[in-house]
Amino acid sequence: MAAGLAENDIDHYALHCAALPLAFSQSGAIPERLGLQMLMILVEMGYTPSILTVVDLVLRSSGDSVTQEGGAFHDALVRFKRLAEAGNNPQIMTLHGLLLMRQGRSDISALRSFDKAIEAGRFLRSIPDTRPRSGMKRSDTSTIRLPKWRHEGHCHVKRGELLVKLGRAKEAMAAFKIAAFELDLGDGYFGMAKLLPPEAPERETYLLQAAQSVLPTFEACNILALNMANKAANRSLSQEDRIFHANQAYEWAQMELDPVKRRGVMAQVYEKVRDVTGQMSRKWVERWMATRHA
Repeated sequence: MAAGLAENDIDHYALHCAALPLAFSQSGAIPERLGLQMLMILVEMGYTPSILTVVDLVLRSSGDSVTQEGGAFHDALVRFKRLAEAGNNPQIMTLHGLLLMRQGRSDISALRSFDKAIEAGRFLRSIPDTRPRSGMKRSDTSTIRLPKWRHEGHCHVKRGELLVKLGRAKEAMAAFKIAAFELDLGDGYFGMAKLLPPEAPERETYLLQAAQSVLPTFEACNILALNMANKAANRSLSQEDRIFHANQAYEWAQMELDPVKRRGVMAQVYEKVRDVTGQMSRKWVERWMATRHA
């Protein structure tokens, strides 16, 4: 098939662009399968953008078997491994690190790939991000920039997570700071918050920034829900303050998209604030009951 396309001088870029909306389609399996077949033809022809796209699709898939080189994507993974051996492209090395993590390889190997990605992207042009921002107001947005390569944010966040696992908290905080303060990523703020002690004044600020980012970190929403519930359970506060914090707790708990997790968080919130619910706004009690029996 690939040989036939080569003989007919099919433009690789045009075929790749035609395949992308199909491969990432949300309209059903047939368009996705057609787009993937088009990409796999280009992979066979050694077209690098298609190789990287297939690896990206592999990383998005739910089955662990697809990341193994003996599976259906064997050719793409083998060709990608050759590209990664050069170690001089930040996007390739980031995907390589993500793939190693997905395959359960050593943390050190994945970390090395992320380090190579950062080194390779060090001198790429930095472009300020002037887009309107939603969520919490930042005290200073002058340092916010666009990613230097497509998965730069993933690179810093996953690198930070690996450094935490390896007990290198100071380096992890530095990685999360780049993701947060330079790329304005919720996962960066959340990573920073998790490294701070509960009593640190910045911790709740970072959790709020993670929860209110363009791509919210729902785990941060859940933690905020429980934090607010703990405040509502404090009998030394006025009844008005306790009701306010209880309402806030339910607000944050409702942010969770996963219905099972949402019910779990709501249940924990309810247990903490149940003696306040009689004074709460009726809508939250009704919403809690609807969630409980969903």
